[in-house]
Amino acid sequence: MHRKSIKFRSILQLAVLMLGPSLGGYGQNAPQVQQILDRLDQLEKDNQALLEEVRALRQQVAGLRTPSPDATPSQTQAQNPSQNPSPNSDERQAVQENRIDDDDEARRDRAEDRHRIDRMMRGSGP
Repeated sequence: MHRKSIKFRSILQLAVLMLGPSLGGYGQNAPQVQQILDRLDQLEKDNQALLEEVRALRQQVAGLRTPSPDATPSQTQAQNPSQNPSPNSDERQAVQENRIDDDDEARRDRAEDRHRIDRMMRGSGP
């Protein structure tokens, strides 16, 4: 997963380097670029809200899966036969946490790239 984000970042940087100088000559399109950046900001906020909602729902589901303290193991398995504890549950949780970390890193990278593009558009340099 990390390798893909590095590849995506490299491709994005290459595109910025190639398109950056050509975009500098189009000052009349600055409002359009600003609209795009504003829309990107809104989408990132919406994405963050959805990620938080997913995390909250996962916590609720995890809370529903825990057996009650007075239930015997046979009762718990009879109620939820498909929920046998997996030996890889720790691995799955670690993978999910890594995915969330990768999402956070990608979001920070997009924000940095957006600010870099904005500075280039304004002529401030990289």
